[in-house]
Amino acid sequence: MDLENNNSDNELRNRIVSESSQDWVFDLIRPLKSNRRYQASTTAENTYDLIKKGYDIDEIAKMRNLKVGTITRHIISLSLSGKEIPHTLVDKNIPLDQQMKIIKVLKENGSFSKKAVRNALANKYTYSQIDLVIALMISYNRK
Repeated sequence: MDLENNNSDNELRNRIVSESSQDWVFDLIRPLKSNRRYQASTTAENTYDLIKKGYDIDEIAKMRNLKVGTITRHIISLSLSGKEIPHTLVDKNIPLDQQMKIIKVLKENGSFSKKAVRNALANKYTYSQIDLVIALMISYNRK
């Protein structure tokens, strides 16, 4: 059973990487890269140091006395600045099949609108979970 789950996870991961490498993702990323709001700050770099040490998002938020949403916004700015976001960090917070559901809605909407994703998926996902999927997609889309 574990081998079957592993193959299924690998297949989903490959689909996520493939979808994230598409031109439609690049088109959505381009305006964000020019927005100073999304450039990695010193505090985002501090978050990245903790990510590299293996801490998860909740631990980082507690250690830094910040909200989870702040940490996930750091992760988006880090991915936009060229930092690689480990998929394991995202996978701990949202399963692969659910990541694909979010990606599907983002593609259908043609935007990174988190509110639109939440509405389309009956508010099943938090803004932070959507942020993580977006950050992962940005990290995979290196054009």
